[in-house]
Amino acid sequence: MNTRSLTPSYLVAALAVSAATGSACSGTEEPASAVRLEAGSCGPIPPEIEQRFEAMRGPLGCAATVTPMPDPPGGCAGADQLLASARAEYSRLWAEGGCSGEPPDLTSLVSDYERRYARRHPFVEHEIARDEFVISAREFGAEHAGTGPLIVLMHGFPDNQHLYDLVAPALAETQHVVTFDFVGWGDSSVPPPGHMFTYADLRRDLEAVLAHFGASQVVPVVHDASGFPGIDWALDNTDSVTALVLLNTTYQPIEGSAPPYVIRALSALDRRPEFLVTRAVFRAQVGTFFTRPSRERTFLPLLEHDIPTARAGLFGLTETLLENTAARLANVPRMQAFSRPVTVAFGADDPYLNPTVARAFAATFPGSRLELIQRAGHYVQLDQPGRVVELVRAATCQNVPRDAR
Repeated sequence: MNTRSLTPSYLVAALAVSAATGSACSGTEEPASAVRLEAGSCGPIPPEIEQRFEAMRGPLGCAATVTPMPDPPGGCAGADQLLASARAEYSRLWAEGGCSGEPPDLTSLVSDYERRYARRHPFVEHEIARDEFVISAREFGAEHAGTGPLIVLMHGFPDNQHLYDLVAPALAETQHVVTFDFVGWGDSSVPPPGHMFTYADLRRDLEAVLAHFGASQVVPVVHDASGFPGIDWALDNTDSVTALVLLNTTYQPIEGSAPPYVIRALSALDRRPEFLVTRAVFRAQVGTFFTRPSRERTFLPLLEHDIPTARAGLFGLTETLLENTAARLANVPRMQAFSRPVTVAFGADDPYLNPTVARAFAATFPGSRLELIQRAGHYVQLDQPGRVVELVRAATCQNVPRDAR
């Protein structure tokens, strides 16, 4: 892993545009581009910050873990590379904040992106009630409602619905598409302090969205931790599933999966929401989820902006990740009996939810179609949105190509 040069103090020169042409089973996309302004220097990292970084080495992978959590890829050497990147990001954040110790505010950058995106890609915003919370959802291609299944695009953590900004508009040229933020993420409600985040609540969020749109047929598209609510729902509602699409996701125990370093080491991270160390480690780790630098420069700040509100969900869901994964082992026979089309489309360069995981999913779901998407990492929908659009369309048409690799 190379130490990356990334700062959110850049001007967006061009937004990514996805456009679909031809039939409902084809699509294209145009790349994004951005210009970065380099930060200055505030001097050496303070000794107390160096001590914090050094204290992370063991939990990140340089010491034996006392939990069943697998070791991250790369072991201690990988942990040291991640920390080298985090130190570089810390220096940039420090400089971008005017050497004040306060990180830069990304609000204006995110607002500018949102305005530009809305002008280029029309969508309808929905606020959906779920208990005392409100779920933020975006509806694309509303004119296609009732002509086919509803495609529901779900994010994982530490993410939000921006992961599908390049995919949703292209799919919506011919299909009815919804993205949404789970409660605690993105623009959805932020639960009060002390709220217990559960995977069962993620499913309740999904069910609230489906009820709101009243779709009788659905194509759930899951990524990362949304595999838990999405696959659970599909197994319990087979008659309502047109097809199921898995994008670099997790669910049941799979030998060969490897957690990101920060998932193994959350207890070592500073939990103060605006502290520079937290932001620096976030950039260093989440930056590895991309393979295309232009996409990283555009989208990483949109995720980083949510750290103050999304961190509680990240910590809360990670604390029960292992037990929820183990519990899904009981669902493997139901997965093996699942009768709807399944597409397993993973970024081939993801070192965490990697090709071994993809092949295990494909072997579990009968007759599933596997594609390992080249030049794509964990954020496959941002690295190769055009191919993801093609595969989701093909799955919706129940005509997925058999070019598994």
